[in-house]
Amino acid sequence: MIRSQTRGYDAIAKVIRIATDLQFLDLSDCALGSKGAKEIVSALGEHTNARLETVLLENDDFSEVHYDALKDTIANRLPCLQTLSLALNEDLEDNDAVASIAELLESQGGRLLLDDDTEDDLERNYLEEQREVEFVKHPVVPAVKAEDADVSELADLIPSTLKIKSDKPIE
Repeated sequence: MIRSQTRGYDAIAKVIRIATDLQFLDLSDCALGSKGAKEIVSALGEHTNARLETVLLENDDFSEVHYDALKDTIANRLPCLQTLSLALNEDLEDNDAVASIAELLESQGGRLLLDDDTEDDLERNYLEEQREVEFVKHPVVPAVKAEDADVSELADLIPSTLKIKSDKPIE
């Protein structure tokens, strides 16, 4: 029995094609190779993804042949893309398609990253955004007038993680 082998990039491309609500896609260091890079760009270009804001394609064997297709995909299918990282790929310097991608992203209010030092910053920013989202999800404690409740009831309403900082001594 001969079993057909599905390449990893084929499986990823399939997910990209059906996951129309992606916001963050990190395929860095996946060693996609030329065929894989072509397949990923093709998958991104098949439908408009109006929510995708960040795509990290660092060290994935992208080269000049892929950048033109990627430019067209960004222009026609990724209207909300804010951050694209192509760090550690081939043919990044003095490349007209890469320069066009940078201009296109800037016109959308985004940025093209060609230096791998920014990956840690992106990850840190993403984690900070997630913490902010979690903070927003916490329930709001209702306001209570001090005269309407005694001190022990008020103390029960204050979360245990709340810290009050004051220069005045507490009486």
